[in-house]
Amino acid sequence: MQSVVLSGKTIPYRIVHSSRAKQLSLKISPRTGLVLVVPNRLSIDHLDVNRLLTAKRNWILNKIRLIDREKSIEPRLRFLDGSKLPLLGKDLILRIVHSQKGLSRIVPANGELIITTPQTEEDGVKAVVVRWLLHQARRIIPARVHKLNEPLGFPLNNITVKDQKSRWGSCSRKGNLNFNWRLLVIPPHVMDYLIYHELAHLEEPNHSIHFWRLVKRLCPGFHDAEMWLKHEGREYFH
Repeated sequence: MQSVVLSGKTIPYRIVHSSRAKQLSLKISPRTGLVLVVPNRLSIDHLDVNRLLTAKRNWILNKIRLIDREKSIEPRLRFLDGSKLPLLGKDLILRIVHSQKGLSRIVPANGELIITTPQTEEDGVKAVVVRWLLHQARRIIPARVHKLNEPLGFPLNNITVKDQKSRWGSCSRKGNLNFNWRLLVIPPHVMDYLIYHELAHLEEPNHSIHFWRLVKRLCPGFHDAEMWLKHEGREYFH
């Protein structure tokens, strides 16, 4: 691991040689840090790495600021005994019952979500609850899509629900709709907006002015949902 000083900040970096790379490139992520990718055909001896990184100073520092900001975001969903889990607009209180048996079981009852599990750490409980939420979402979200589409009549192909790490939904070129299970734990009006957003892509595959006019017609209050996603949406991915 080497380092470079940019605007008074010492930044560690690694140099990685690649047979697939065609040119020099920089990559940065929370997991890998700053990486300089060098094609095998280039000799590192002929590179002034410090000068190269200094020339990309603004890009590197901006990326680091974004990563630091993401790290500082508090997760909206917690998986501790007594935590609140919003589900379709109503809060469920998590009640965690530790069991020595190997199987986990979840039962909703009287405003609570009773989780019987051998898991003792929050990450383990989270994995159990997310599996349950994903199962629920694969039943609830497609049904909601069909319900909202009834008066619209858009042709629907496959509707899938996944555990995506950063996207709420998408529409493929073939007209297949994909949604994130997290739609279940956000305000219902925002869930409906995200569904209308992807339904609109069945007619307008881009984000042109025609697309946004269609979204406004389908979901007149979409601006409020967009603002919610902008200010609070990221907290649900931590």
